[in-house]
Amino acid sequence: MSNGRTGYIDIHATDPAEGTRQFEIVGRTMASTYRQMLESTAAGEMLQKPEMAPEPKKETPEQKAKRLAAITGYAMQLQFLGDKQQTAAPSVKRAWIADTDLAALEAQPNEAPVPAVYPAVLLTKTQLSQLRRQLKSIITTAEEAFLQDNANFNFYEQLVSAAAQMSRDPTKFSTDPNANLAKKGVLLEVLDGLPYKSRILGMQKDDWVNMSTGEQQEFIKRLKGLIARYDEYDRDSAHWEGFGSNNPNEWVYRVPLSMLP
Repeated sequence: MSNGRTGYIDIHATDPAEGTRQFEIVGRTMASTYRQMLESTAAGEMLQKPEMAPEPKKETPEQKAKRLAAITGYAMQLQFLGDKQQTAAPSVKRAWIADTDLAALEAQPNEAPVPAVYPAVLLTKTQLSQLRRQLKSIITTAEEAFLQDNANFNFYEQLVSAAAQMSRDPTKFSTDPNANLAKKGVLLEVLDGLPYKSRILGMQKDDWVNMSTGEQQEFIKRLKGLIARYDEYDRDSAHWEGFGSNNPNEWVYRVPLSMLP
């Protein structure tokens, strides 16, 4: 994506060999452009903002590759410098949306709220599979904690330990004893920042101990229900969208935020 538009580069080839040759040319063009930008950034130079003119009607694949690389490279430099200097882009617009039909709520205040929108997130097959595995690990840990004495089994620490073992990078896990499970990195990073309140990610060290027996059972029951729903999503082949990808692991499914842990 660049400037809010998808950046496809059409390669016209009459046979696979020609397609390979054209692909190599385009790839080298983009790589060369990015390399020059990296060298300029390393030298402390600011890149010039590319012209955001309408896309030319006649443009060779090499020209388009160079143009797209310039646009994305400039954006990456701004992101890099912003992260390094801990600065953010100025807020241009603030807005909000009601997730409930306010007119219906005003007319019938004692009735159940009527949803106005159904927010969701697109998760890939890989992400959904990883989320399912993480929930199974949480359930196993919670069931073991439920059956044991809290003095001998620390649910919070056992959960973080299990999550760290499943992670590709265990060193990323926070060592702050007061951090909630979101900061501990227990679930997918893709869930961070989504507009919903996660019961799991908000948990802190003593929350499990402070739950009643019924609350602990309900906690486990809901997670099992989510896994069952994820299994349904996995079997729902009609609603997986590949967006042109031939790799099933990259296909995405619309998961309502209410179905996140």
